[in-house]
Amino acid sequence: MKLSKLYSNLDDLFQPINFKDSINIVLAEVRNPQNQTKSTHDLGKSLLASLIDYCLLKEAKKGQFIRDNYKKFELFIFFLEIQLPDGRFCTIRRAVKSREKVMIKVHEVGKRNYKELPKSEWDFQGGLKNPYST
Repeated sequence: MKLSKLYSNLDDLFQPINFKDSINIVLAEVRNPQNQTKSTHDLGKSLLASLIDYCLLKEAKKGQFIRDNYKKFELFIFFLEIQLPDGRFCTIRRAVKSREKVMIKVHEVGKRNYKELPKSEWDFQGGLKNPYST
């Protein structure tokens, strides 16, 4: 299984990430001249890993950035496309909104965009425990 693409319904706030077939490296670099004295910590490297875990259906517990910042993320729907061992692709749709079902679509061609795919055309729809309930 290989990561293929990570994107959201809000491209202007979260730009799509297309993973390469070979190794992928997450590199943080301070580019703003006014911030050259700052370190490369807190630039989002660990948040990206946490977001991938979330898309792979990890429970959003207290301390997880999406849960702790629910109001900032509640309109987001994240899509993670992975390549399966048999060469097909699987896209996982996971909305931040607590009552949205997780959806899965298996397809033959990678680097697809399923933001507009009607819910009836997803191969699987299922619920997870509400991570925002107390």
